[in-house]
Amino acid sequence: MRARPFVPTLGALSVILGSACFGGAVDGEKDEKGFSSRRELNAHYDQATREAEASFQKQLADIERRRIADLADLATRQEGDKADDAYRQAFYRAVSGDQYEAAEKAAEAYLKKDKGDSDLKALAAFVNAVAEADRGEVDRAVDDLRSFLKRNPEQAQRLSQSTIFSVGEALLQRLIRREKYDDARKVCEVFLQGDPDPAVRQHFQSRQDRLGMLGKPAPAIAAQDVDGETIRLEDLKGKVVLVDFWASWCPPCLAAIPDLKSLYSQYHDRGFEIVGVNVDNAREGLKDPKQVRPLVRNFLVDAGIRWPNVLNGQGDQDFTKAYGVDVIPAAFLVDRDGKIIQFEQGGEELEKAVKRAIGEKDEGK
Repeated sequence: MRARPFVPTLGALSVILGSACFGGAVDGEKDEKGFSSRRELNAHYDQATREAEASFQKQLADIERRRIADLADLATRQEGDKADDAYRQAFYRAVSGDQYEAAEKAAEAYLKKDKGDSDLKALAAFVNAVAEADRGEVDRAVDDLRSFLKRNPEQAQRLSQSTIFSVGEALLQRLIRREKYDDARKVCEVFLQGDPDPAVRQHFQSRQDRLGMLGKPAPAIAAQDVDGETIRLEDLKGKVVLVDFWASWCPPCLAAIPDLKSLYSQYHDRGFEIVGVNVDNAREGLKDPKQVRPLVRNFLVDAGIRWPNVLNGQGDQDFTKAYGVDVIPAAFLVDRDGKIIQFEQGGEELEKAVKRAIGEKDEGK
């Protein structure tokens, strides 16, 4: 079981931003009255930390965007291997930093070259396709990528697995966030065509299979939660349910908790439920699986999480297998009829989906 990529920044924040983020106004807000409880104190500083991290991440993204643009500009003013090296670094940084738009013009320029490194042209085609999708030109992105791979199948196959996975996932996640599920299926088909690397085939077939779960009954979940109470997904029909796969050692999972708590608080009384599926048992190097239940229970209590959580197990208790989950966090939104209507949504997109599912109008539409 793998966690989605996440870069912890708290240590970097304390060094780079120093007391500017954690002193001054943050400490001074409670000087007169003080905090009434440990939970209030922690909530206050958790919010301050999230705001500081968001600001810091934005600064880093802006710096990286400028770096990619300058690399692209440098490439246009150089020739031969030096130009290719600059293009290559710009494209790879765009992929690793999810900054495809910053390298789009450079990708277009390289694709127009009469001559050039064939593998680098494949990378440029991938970067260009994701940048087009970012602008909402989904059909064009899929068509351009399909056409390139059809003309140059061997070039794309020579790229590393990690590059193909990164670009494919970037494109898929953009489409899924916009609920462009038919287009997401087309992307999977593009990466499955021809004779791809077995690992690439397995990955995108898995993604295709998950897309195939939409509109179908959610796989059964029936197990005791961490408190020993029996939880059955079947018993929750009539409610909108978010099935959330997570682990206490997964930073992106922990980062999502405040949003989930907010959703639960706002919509629980209107027919919304969350069922957590904890996969701490899958952690590499785990020595004593018997210790997982009490550790997870203590974590839930300390985090103030009130929705039921079951532990993933073996056989008919292996819910990750039933849902095709090999990367966390992973979440599936189930409607009142017990059918999966969305997955891999978070933040505002997830809240909009929940509101629609429980029958509330989306004010943003």
